[in-house]
Amino acid sequence: MAERAAYSVDHFGRIFKAVAGEPLGDFLLRIRLERAACRLLKSPSMSVTDIAAEAGYSSSNFAVAFRRRYGASPSAYRSDPASAVPDAYREVMRRIAATRRDEEASRRVESSCSIRTIPGMTLYRERFRGRYEDLSPAWHSFCIRAAVKFPGGDHTYVGISRDDPITSDPARSAYDLCVSVPGGSGHSFLRVPERVYAVYSFDAPVTEMIYGYNELIAVWMPKHGLTLGDGPSLELYRSSGRPDGSIACDICVPARG
Repeated sequence: MAERAAYSVDHFGRIFKAVAGEPLGDFLLRIRLERAACRLLKSPSMSVTDIAAEAGYSSSNFAVAFRRRYGASPSAYRSDPASAVPDAYREVMRRIAATRRDEEASRRVESSCSIRTIPGMTLYRERFRGRYEDLSPAWHSFCIRAAVKFPGGDHTYVGISRDDPITSDPARSAYDLCVSVPGGSGHSFLRVPERVYAVYSFDAPVTEMIYGYNELIAVWMPKHGLTLGDGPSLELYRSSGRPDGSIACDICVPARG
């Protein structure tokens, strides 16, 4: 990593900690365990052994590291998610479990989801760190800056959720506020390649978006034999925030299967 960034190892470590707020080793451990927790909750077709291997652990070492981070064994965490996740998200897991059992709810989810190939795009981005519930004012100010920086044209506003709020540390959660642009270079620009996504057509209060993500990832994708693919999830906005607090966007999750 240091070589690719053109720094010495020591200097890279100091810069990484200054930017990320934690040492590289701690960052990697946290990200691997948070991703594993997400897999346990939302990818029922993956075994605990496969999830451990993806995170770089043997089964026994994974169990120890996971219990240290989440206070439960991987199997217990998966079997009773409503009691394993933070209080603020227990209702999300209960609703997902109910949706899996309810035929009418399943039909509603089915009508909202599809597989789509999203063309590649170049994005100008700014990084937000903190609770996703606090994104609204960040989006408001970003849109004003983007309209000044990139006047005219048919721009698409795109959000990139870097973390799952259910399994990650809210204070360290990262989110990229983005707008599509014809091109650009440098750390503020991101090239997203053409990719196959599972897509949820969302049009509801923004506070409900977490349900849209989880109905797509934890209900619809497993039902269709799909698992999470590589790359970030995208929110392609079809509207700005409305007076009633609702928003229209396509939630796009990389899929493979």
